[in-house]
Amino acid sequence: MEFILILFFHFLGDYVFQPNWMDDNKSSNMIVLILHTLIYSLTLYIMFPVLILIVQMFSGLPMVEFLSSYDLTAMNNWDFDVFLYLFIGHSLIDIWTHKLSKHLDNRHIKTGDWKWRHLSRSVLGLDELLHIIHLYLIYSIVFL
Repeated sequence: MEFILILFFHFLGDYVFQPNWMDDNKSSNMIVLILHTLIYSLTLYIMFPVLILIVQMFSGLPMVEFLSSYDLTAMNNWDFDVFLYLFIGHSLIDIWTHKLSKHLDNRHIKTGDWKWRHLSRSVLGLDELLHIIHLYLIYSIVFL
């Protein structure tokens, strides 16, 4: 259940909390990309205590019982290093996928062949897959 909530927080940080101008400019402006990644990383980092509370609500246990039974080593592992893993990993994935998408768009412009344009749009799916794998690696370090 924790990982599903982390994916929900990923959706909030990567899409909902990002203004349109940031989405339009993050692939061409490194400062905007860093700001995007900062908002994303802070969203996941700050939402972690909320995740613990949500898990507690669904456990049906009183808070005292829950805290004594829930493995809080995850909370102890949720330090600044995790923020850096989120920030650096998300940045690297976005930089690579944006460059790949731009390269494929340029191939479409040069050749007029629509397959390059379609491949460029498919990079969004690759971007999401890499983010999910990245989040699962962090999740397995912190929770498992």
